[in-house]
Amino acid sequence: MPIYNFHCPSCDWAGEMLVRSYNDAPPSCPSCGAITKRLFSPTTSLFIAESYRSENVDAVRRYADRLERDESLRRRERRAQEIARKLYERLNAEPTVSGQTMES
Repeated sequence: MPIYNFHCPSCDWAGEMLVRSYNDAPPSCPSCGAITKRLFSPTTSLFIAESYRSENVDAVRRYADRLERDESLRRRERRAQEIARKLYERLNAEPTVSGQTMES
């Protein structure tokens, strides 16, 4: 049976659990009983000591924080590109006087 990482959004519990199949429904949280969410895990480990588990949870949280920061940076970059595009359009627009173009 494979080991998967799970996180409970209700009580913020996170840890590893043995699950029969990837297609099975996620197990209940051992802390509060709510439905857990399976976390992406590039590797699985057979060594499940309490200290390792807490380090793994910390690593997952650090990874999630980094992804969130990266997404925030991407949003700011897209916004900056949008502002630059609008500024470029304004600077290159045909000059107008009283709503009419200079050529009219």
